[in-house]
This record gives sequence, structure tokens and C-alpha cells, in this order.
Amino acid sequence: MVETMRAQGHTALVHTAAASNLGQMLNKICIKDSVGLVNIVRKREHVDILKKIGATHVCDSSSPTFMDDLTEALVTTGATVAFDAIGGGKLAGQILTAMEVAANRTAKEYSRYGSTTHKQVYIYGGLDRGPTEFNRTFGMAWGIGGWLLTLSCRRSDSRPPAAAGEGGGRDQDTFASTYTKEVSLAGALQLEEIAVYGKQATGEKYLINPNKGLPDRLQTRRDALVPGRAHPGIAILAGRELVRRDTGLHPVIALGMVDAQSVRKGEMSRGHRIVHRHRDGDAGPLRAEPGAPAVGYPEPGRVPGETRSAPP
Repeated sequence: MVETMRAQGHTALVHTAAASNLGQMLNKICIKDSVGLVNIVRKREHVDILKKIGATHVCDSSSPTFMDDLTEALVTTGATVAFDAIGGGKLAGQILTAMEVAANRTAKEYSRYGSTTHKQVYIYGGLDRGPTEFNRTFGMAWGIGGWLLTLSCRRSDSRPPAAAGEGGGRDQDTFASTYTKEVSLAGALQLEEIAVYGKQATGEKYLINPNKGLPDRLQTRRDALVPGRAHPGIAILAGRELVRRDTGLHPVIALGMVDAQSVRKGEMSRGHRIVHRHRDGDAGPLRAEPGAPAVGYPEPGRVPGETRSAPP
């Protein structure tokens, strides 16, 4: 966002839903780089969150003096570009209107077409999924558009610092994040959890960890398998060595591997076939047999004991 601001000739910026994890990171970057930043939040308690980390300009959109507060912050910072996480509603138009009022504070002559200062709002989120509404009370030098990090980097032929492995010269505190709760993929489907994170509320974000609840890598011998019992998450590692992972999603997932190096690459064996029963209580062992390259795995609704072959 800061790079986009600089590349387009702006000197300060506005950010909405600014008490989020991303908003707090942006504040830390702007403070360190001496970049003017106007934060817009939705609740009074969010103002306190940002003030505690050093934010200077924080405007509460629920306040009756919001437009006056926003205009004064824009006059002070000179911000003419905004990044909006809300999307729907009237906020984008309110930002452009306040920018126009701020620009006219220093105008030297009147123009029926409004100020000549270009004002830009980039919508990058959709916390409000309703239509974007605005009244054109901000002259003719304005723009509203979408913004994505990947597209921005492609246009500027640059890379995100973190993706480039460079960290952008920032310390870990700059990008530190907080979460209300860490849940697994299965946990994220629980109605009581959806009721919380579905509100998309600041300070109530969830971290979804696909590996949460999965056992550590456990190696066992093939002869430890019990005939007549389903063995969840078993894959041939190399020869008679096996790796077991219980996914919690399917009773059995079996992948043939030819050797340890293939395991690291995630390649399928070309010399073994996995035969198994896919539901608990089904008769028959899980065993490896020489033969055509294949992999057996269960799917909802498949006939018990049926093995599906994958292409080589």
C-alpha cells in the first residue's frame, strides 16, 4: 500500500477498518517511515487500540463528528489516496468528499469542476457486501477502483518483501499478529466457531491451522497392521516402513511411495499397489502388492473395499 502510494505520487494515505491486524502493521510501517496515515475505525474501543501503538490520526465512523474529524486529519496529512477494506456502503464516497473539502481549504481559485487534486479510493475488501454508494460531491478529479497486492506487484514489476525472503528491512514486531483462537480445519466447520469468526470483527480473528490436532509423524512396521481393521492415514514410505497420519476426514488414505526421496518429492510409487478396505469394521488387511502403479483412497459413497486406481 505504501509503495502504491509513492508510485502514484501521493504523500499520505487513508486506511479503513484500521484496527485490524493488517491495519496495525500498516501503522507501524508508516510510523517508522514517517508517512502520514489517517485511520478510520468503526468503534470507540478501536481508537484506543491504535492510539496505544502510536497512531496519530484515528477517526471513528460511528461518531457524530466523523466527517469533521476526517476532514481535519486529511488537511493535516495531505492524504489523497485511501485503501478501503469495507467496500459496501457510503464510506468510500465520504472519504472522497472529505478529501475534496480538504483540498479546497488550500485552493487559490474557484473552479466549477472542483479541485484539481486527484483523489483515489482503492477497495481491497468486502466487510460490507452491499453496494458501494456515493454522491458526486467531490469534483471531477477522482477515482474508485479495486486493489490487490498480487496485481499491484505485477504492474510495478516488484515483489512483496516477505515473499522475496527479504522482510523489507522490518523486524518481527512490525508484522506480529494476534488471534482470538487457533482452530483446525474440522474445528472451523463447527457452528459455534462460525458464529464467532463469521462476524469478521476486529479483535476476534481466528487462525486456521490445518495441522492442528494431527499426530506427529509416526513410523511403524507394516507387520504391525492388523488384518480386518482399517488403518487411517497410512502411506508406504520405503519398503516395509510406513508413515501414519490420521486426517480426521477419511478413515483411510493410502499413497504408494517408491523410496524415501520420492516421499520428499511427494511422488507416487511406480512399483506398488495399495489394497485396502476403506471403512472401520470392513474385513481385509491393508497390504502392499507388486503390480501396476496405483493408489487407493476412499471417497464418500464408494463401495466398501473398492480401490480406485490413479493414472501413472
